[in-house]
Amino acid sequence: MTMRQLAATLRRGAGAGQAPHAQARDGVAVRFGRAPRGELAMILPLTGLVIGAILGAWRARRHGGGAADMAQWGAAHGVALGVVGLFLLLLVSRLAG
Repeated sequence: MTMRQLAATLRRGAGAGQAPHAQARDGVAVRFGRAPRGELAMILPLTGLVIGAILGAWRARRHGGGAADMAQWGAAHGVALGVVGLFLLLLVSRLAG
């Protein structure tokens, strides 16, 4: 394989020696069934958001609040833990390289 052919193959997203079922995604070859690292890491802020919303609603109910209180506390806790998850995402991605 010449350098031109190799460069054209890499631009298409299929690297030399890769399996034929690999597909190109954002210029990087990805095998089916595996999520890229960026999509997997986005779980941290979303998890913080969901856990915060549940925790906030639970705390509001424990303090005798109604549905509006549970929604407000859930939103506030969800945003707070979502931001914490975002900072964890940044920290992990900086440390990973």
